[in-house]
Amino acid sequence: MITEIIMDKAACCKKSVTLSTDKRVNFIYGLNGTGKSIISDYLYHYKSEESKEKYRHCEIKGLSDENVLIYNQNFIKDYFYESGALKGIFTLSKENKEAETTIRKIEQEIKELNNEKDKLNSLNKKLQTKRDEVWKIKTEYALQH
Repeated sequence: MITEIIMDKAACCKKSVTLSTDKRVNFIYGLNGTGKSIISDYLYHYKSEESKEKYRHCEIKGLSDENVLIYNQNFIKDYFYESGALKGIFTLSKENKEAETTIRKIEQEIKELNNEKDKLNSLNKKLQTKRDEVWKIKTEYALQH
């Protein structure tokens, strides 16, 4: 369980700021520009190498191997897929987002291939029309001679 979060030299936290808690679940709120997003970004990415460098002056105390669940903009980007057709309709999970993104990409490729196929069909029809014209001229010529 997190007992303290120490933020130092991180964006809006030019001076060291310590948040202490004795709760398992915490809700951070406040005015714009007070550091909510910085704290949630730090907690969301605290295990990543990039975070270790970016937040090298920050510290989390009391955290063991338990999961830290952070619901912020990073979480939304990673776990929700928003369909372009229906705004506000989401599917949940990182795997679903990746699958939906792949499906949309392939559907676009199918649409492009169908357009190419339609163009080829149109050209084939024109080609057949020209062949029919040539055949007609040849048969008329053969009948006259």
